[in-house]
Amino acid sequence: MLNNNHIKISAIGVFTTNVYFGMWLLTIPKAVTTPVSAGITFMEFFVIANVSLLIVSLATLPFNRLGDYLMARNWSSGNRLLLKSAITSVVFILGVASLLFIHFKILKGYTWNLLPTAIYDGIFNRYFISLIVFFLLISCLMFFISNLERRSGSITRLLAQSMGETVKPKLVERGFIFIDLNGATSLAETLESKRYAELLRICFKLLNEIAALTPFEVYQYVGDEAVLSWDLKHPKGDILSLQMFMDYKAYLKEHEDFFLNAYGILPNFKCAIHAGEVVESEIGKGVKHFVYHGDVLNTTSRLLGSCHQNSTDLIISKSTIKNRVMLEAKFEIDSIQKTKLKGKNEFVEAFKVKLRALPDVNRKRIEFDNFFLNIN
Repeated sequence: MLNNNHIKISAIGVFTTNVYFGMWLLTIPKAVTTPVSAGITFMEFFVIANVSLLIVSLATLPFNRLGDYLMARNWSSGNRLLLKSAITSVVFILGVASLLFIHFKILKGYTWNLLPTAIYDGIFNRYFISLIVFFLLISCLMFFISNLERRSGSITRLLAQSMGETVKPKLVERGFIFIDLNGATSLAETLESKRYAELLRICFKLLNEIAALTPFEVYQYVGDEAVLSWDLKHPKGDILSLQMFMDYKAYLKEHEDFFLNAYGILPNFKCAIHAGEVVESEIGKGVKHFVYHGDVLNTTSRLLGSCHQNSTDLIISKSTIKNRVMLEAKFEIDSIQKTKLKGKNEFVEAFKVKLRALPDVNRKRIEFDNFFLNIN
């Protein structure tokens, strides 16, 4: 599924591959007027290559699922790199061949008997062969960037960390979503360590698939708890955060048969949402971690812990709500104002949220009833 990280990684790939053409023009200025092969100029080949890159970007959308599939079967990074680079290169070559066919047949009007030779000459020329070698190197670079992005949470954060933009602590306005597995201790004892770890891995993988449709990014995992975050500049982060948890519960329900067969249970989660001013920074020397500090995180954790005593699986603080009217149109909220949280001296005003209706969980693939399309 298309997301911002995929777009950014694809854009990096397109930019770096086009460096190839810039190198040719810098080293051989006359290349722009020199035919690549019979019937195709350098600029025509430039356009064909870039359209092929767009095809590659679209074709690699399933690569995240392929990567997860291979990782689940303990494929090494080296083997995954070789396979994905080979597939990407094949898609690129086939894309160029298809576009050359369109170019020669439709635009140039070549007869069928001339097409094979024209396409062959268009592919097996010095420009294209050197471009394929360069493209393979870029594919390796994209693989490593994708792996680093997977560990950083987003390509934006990865670039920021690489450029040193978050080394110095600074105050930022962030929202946080704490999602925690109910009954984690008893489940860990029942399933034992390995199967319990597998359960968490699958649950958080499904959470990532849902979060990819939202402005939220995974900040960290702490045991059986996932922490997501968003920039408070987003105008509807409060509604989206509640909707995301609702969709996550529905998505887990869709996989009920799998969970019951594999683990004998359907995992249930609780969620707390809070927002405010925190310090954004990096800690560590040899190994650095991107972190947020502040009372907001402590308060969110306490709200999460109060779900059980308030008989709910979803709590949002009053200070987080910016779109009260829209929120109440989608959810039923019940005030638990001036709740005294453990470890805090001040009272916190919050609401427990009742989900009016879950999405249809009988569909093979979840649909979001245009909710995100309507409010993004």
